Parts: sequence; C-alpha cells; structure tokens
Amino acid sequence: MRGGSRPIFEKDEGREYMRERFPLQMALHLARPLELAKERPDDIYNLYYDDMMADPLGQMRKIYRWLGDEFTDASESGMRQWLADNPQNKLGKHSYSLGDWGFSKKDLEPYFSDYLRVHPVATRQEA
Repeated sequence: MRGGSRPIFEKDEGREYMRERFPLQMALHLARPLELAKERPDDIYNLYYDDMMADPLGQMRKIYRWLGDEFTDASESGMRQWLADNPQNKLGKHSYSLGDWGFSKKDLEPYFSDYLRVHPVATRQEA
C-alpha cells in the first residue's frame, strides 16, 4: 500500500493528503476495468485474493486455461517450490485497517459501490 512506503521515503507521510485524495483515485482506477469489461468481457480475468489464498495452484490452472496455455508438470513444480520458499508472512505480518486512516466502511461505500455491485468481494465488516 502506498501509505506504508511514505514514512520511509518522505519526512511528511502525507496521511491527510492521501486520506482526502486516494479514495477517489482508487475508485477511478477501478472504474476503468469495469468499463472495459462491459465492452470486452472476455479480455478481463477476475482473480480474487481469497480464492488465490485458498487454492493458489487451482487458481493458476484456471488462469493458464483462460490464457490458452498448458499448465505443465514443470510449471506446477516451480510454483509449489516458490510457495514453499515464500510462505505468507515470511517477512512479517502486514495488517491494514480502515480505522488506521480514519475511515469506516460507510465512508468509502460511495467510492466503491459500483465495483462491489459487480464483484461482491471484500465485504467483510470493518470499523
């Protein structure tokens, strides 16, 4: 997340600046692929984080199939090795909270409602 790197590289992490501007910026970034998907639905592949975390190899098989590529034994072996070498939280656990930024889910709903109507994901309750 952009906010995580700002304190490292900048004297003023600019939280208030980001808080004021980033929701709209992110909403615009989500609006573009939504519009493209209406025009060319076969050109967009939707991969959801929870699905990837639950079954990474199964999701990769689906992506390969969508791309028309062969999911070879060597591909699977390499992915299994990468997963073994890079377990989640290997470099420490990262946690993010809307509250860290002074937001509630209700504050952000106007920005992301179109996206969530099409992709009802990431809808867990958060303060």
